[in-house]
Amino acid sequence: MKDVRTLSELYDLIEKDYAWRITELSNYRSFVIQSKGKSKEPMLRAGVALLYAHWEGFIKNGADLYYSFVSNQSKKLNEYSNSFISIALRSQLETMSSTKKLSLHNSVIETFFDKADLAPNFSSSSPIRTSNLKFEIFEDVCLMLGIGIDEFHERYKRNFDRNIALIINEDLLTKRNKIAHGNYLLIDEKEFKQLYDVVINGLLYNFKELLMDCAQNKKYLK
Repeated sequence: MKDVRTLSELYDLIEKDYAWRITELSNYRSFVIQSKGKSKEPMLRAGVALLYAHWEGFIKNGADLYYSFVSNQSKKLNEYSNSFISIALRSQLETMSSTKKLSLHNSVIETFFDKADLAPNFSSSSPIRTSNLKFEIFEDVCLMLGIGIDEFHERYKRNFDRNIALIINEDLLTKRNKIAHGNYLLIDEKEFKQLYDVVINGLLYNFKELLMDCAQNKKYLK
């Protein structure tokens, strides 16, 4: 994971990650549309898998970059948003939930109150997981980062009608899994073009913009 310390570094890294993905997907789309004959059908299937790969990859990389940026801000524990306080105390919270020992419960409470004015000790590795990125996991990622899922919905709905959860769970994840496991799945060109548009303009772009807004407006703080 890259060490990100400034807002300009974060912006630059996110934009670069976004740019190469858009370029690759755009080039692939053009190649598929121009192809003819029997080669087109498997390329359309592969295109769905590629769209999913960039969906999961961009969310994971963007979240990791943002986590690195936030963890390097050297704020006091009690200045961070609740989601980042929970990240800072995650290991202790997990220990507390798995035991009935009052002494361990007390240690978590003491950490929060006694060390609230100190900088938290964030893990050097990001705790954010995006494997098999279904909508429910994406919601959790947004909550963790401070992105309002309602605002994401509103931005998405400006251009697309299909339910966002169905797009992610059925059109992306389920179909990608079937393709990745070698199952036959017919994808027509219209379906691929529509999914391409949703991933590029409905998912990746809006996530990028809202993540940058979180950084710019310091939504990682209370």
